[in-house]
Amino acid sequence: MKTEKLKGLDISTGKSKGFAFDTPPDLPKAHQSMLFVGKRASGKTLSCVNLLEKMKYDRIFVISPSVKSNKEYMDRLNLNPDDIEDDVDDITCIDRVIAKIEQERDDLEEY
Repeated sequence: MKTEKLKGLDISTGKSKGFAFDTPPDLPKAHQSMLFVGKRASGKTLSCVNLLEKMKYDRIFVISPSVKSNKEYMDRLNLNPDDIEDDVDDITCIDRVIAKIEQERDDLEEY
């Protein structure tokens, strides 16, 4: 396959690193949304917890119906119980997470 540049259609990514969060080179660049999907007992929680431990985030919100049944793994993350939503059928759980994030932002700005 042969390609050639088209005049006037150059793409520049710029040099800004907006929203940069320092991550080791062997880990995914943050920030991102993560979704772990797989059949039952396929290692979703174990993979997720191991990745989150390595990312060293300051705060983690979890929306998952299996948080309580995976307590052994989840305890490794030292989650604040108020940052855990286990009723995924309650669509207001997303609003609660957003409100907590906005409150943390407001507290930081006030500080």
